[in-house]
Amino acid sequence: MAKLLNTKMILVFVLFFSVLACNNEPQKQTDKSGLEYTLFSGNTDAVKPAIGDYLILDMVFKTAKDSILFNSKEIGGQFKLKLTAPSHDGGSIENALSMLAVGDSIDCQVDGKNFFEKTRQMEVPEFLSEGEKITFHIKLVDFQTKEDFTSELDK
Repeated sequence: MAKLLNTKMILVFVLFFSVLACNNEPQKQTDKSGLEYTLFSGNTDAVKPAIGDYLILDMVFKTAKDSILFNSKEIGGQFKLKLTAPSHDGGSIENALSMLAVGDSIDCQVDGKNFFEKTRQMEVPEFLSEGEKITFHIKLVDFQTKEDFTSELDK
């Protein structure tokens, strides 16, 4: 009887710790700017880029209805984007990019109108509804300093 009780206790502990292990996924958060995001951090010792550096990204962004607006893997070659200060308050894509270190990924949502008008400085597409969020899936593959980027262009 004691052996059966010990076996049951061991089983309960194994199940308990299995449930805890499954619950270690990153949780959705909101930062002080209002950006809704989930950060998947790879290497805590990795160097983060600074404002003015050029990011090498894998990036997809899409509408709330899952219509893909951009996929960096479809353009061929590396997709590079200069890291700038946030273009507006209220959670911008620049806020998300500034959280990343090499190897990190982030899923985030930004207001579509602000993204097009303030970040991209263009008209909001007609298919985008008022208040609609755009979802970004981004991985920071690497980055270059401004000097490295400029010297690469000069070659």
